[in-house]
Amino acid sequence: MKYIFIILILFSYSYSQKDIYTHIDNVKNGDPDKAFIALSDFLASSPNNPDVIFLDALLDADSEESIKKFKKIANNYSSSKYADESVMKIGEYYYSLGSYIQASNWLIKIPKYYSNSDYLENSIKLYLNALIVAGIQDTAIYYAKVFRKRFPKKNIEGKLSEILDMDFENRKETDKKKSNLFSKVKDSFKNLSNEDIDTILESNNQPDNTFKVPLNNFSLQFGAFGLYENAQKQKKYLSSLGYSVRIDTIIKSDSIKLYVVKLGNFESRVEASRLGDKIKSRFQLDYIVIEKNK
Repeated sequence: MKYIFIILILFSYSYSQKDIYTHIDNVKNGDPDKAFIALSDFLASSPNNPDVIFLDALLDADSEESIKKFKKIANNYSSSKYADESVMKIGEYYYSLGSYIQASNWLIKIPKYYSNSDYLENSIKLYLNALIVAGIQDTAIYYAKVFRKRFPKKNIEGKLSEILDMDFENRKETDKKKSNLFSKVKDSFKNLSNEDIDTILESNNQPDNTFKVPLNNFSLQFGAFGLYENAQKQKKYLSSLGYSVRIDTIIKSDSIKLYVVKLGNFESRVEASRLGDKIKSRFQLDYIVIEKNK
């Protein structure tokens, strides 16, 4: 009788897990209604189950609270089914805020700890783009070498090659010998051993609990448009350059709406202007610095 009871418990747990996975898949596919209804029962019965925490994070409309839950999974349940996806979501969150260094410190964890992850290519691309946007391009090139050596079958450059080629054009007068930046990167792979790669990746290992969301009050604005289609074009162009931008709607009156293209959330006007000046000098895009609630 005792064994039957244990089997029933295990069967119930397995069935419950299957339900959680189904609800998670439904949420990802844009159908959260049943998951919302089931969540309270899951939290009551298994509040420390990382899959339940992940479902809760997906359904939480408060982005900061959602990220706290993803961090709980990443920091405390690193071997769980959704640990790598949680790390990816944290990296994407910081990237969308314009906190590119924080984003890179999270995104690097996927190639370090989850090399078989479905998010490997995207995490590397976003990691390298974060370094580029943060103004540490040499580091991006360096890690591009490391990743291409370690993951030769993965397409890791993405938009990065275009961005580096643009920057190379700006610097070619001072270094005419650099005819193809990535070809030289590829040639240098032979000098890196697997031990070197492991050492390099291990050196980029900052504590997980040092990241705090700052009070970011400033953003860069790249145009205010009366037509949403025009705002989309501007957003698409900036995205093609490797920047994570958004469109905010400003209501002037009952009949007038403006669609504003914005980038990042910065702690200070100086920090925002620094990136704005860099974008303007590289791509001839004018900008203004916007303060929240102003």
